[in-house]
Amino acid sequence: MRRFTRFAALLTVVVVVMAGVSPASGKGHEPKEVPFKGTTVSVEWGRFLPEDPDFPAECDGYTWYFFASGTGNVTHLGKVDFELGHCTAEISEEFVVWEGGTITFTAANGDTLEIAESGESELFFPNPGPPTGFTYVGEWEVVDGTGRFVHAAGSGDFDGFGDIPGDVVIDFTGMISYDASDGAK
Repeated sequence: MRRFTRFAALLTVVVVVMAGVSPASGKGHEPKEVPFKGTTVSVEWGRFLPEDPDFPAECDGYTWYFFASGTGNVTHLGKVDFELGHCTAEISEEFVVWEGGTITFTAANGDTLEIAESGESELFFPNPGPPTGFTYVGEWEVVDGTGRFVHAAGSGDFDGFGDIPGDVVIDFTGMISYDASDGAK
């Protein structure tokens, strides 16, 4: 009987200690902000003009809709496929701005991270001739995600360049927070 009483007392202490464990030591803890960076390269890109049947209604009043898709490597996701699209307004022959854009990264396991993006671009023209390339800078903010990124938050900057015709390269930097255990739920 005495042995049972000691066991019961020990069990009670273990239960009390376990009940006092902070949530930060298990699933559902508050995620920490961590650096986010990566590079993507498009394998396809182009634009729709307002007269094109695929021109998005949300871009009404803009000069064109820019789209791109490709692959890359992004921290916390690894190798990714990505899709990008945004409404673009031409400010001058050499300078454009865009807004209302999104980029969706898809990791190999199917988890996605979606960011909203806006920015500006400068076109390069040889003398004389059509544009041969462009540079761009912008800002991004996490707006959605699935799997371990379902409750993700974060923001940052990006810059890049594109050759006409050729690749569009985008470099991302910033900070992101997410709970990796969300993907296991």
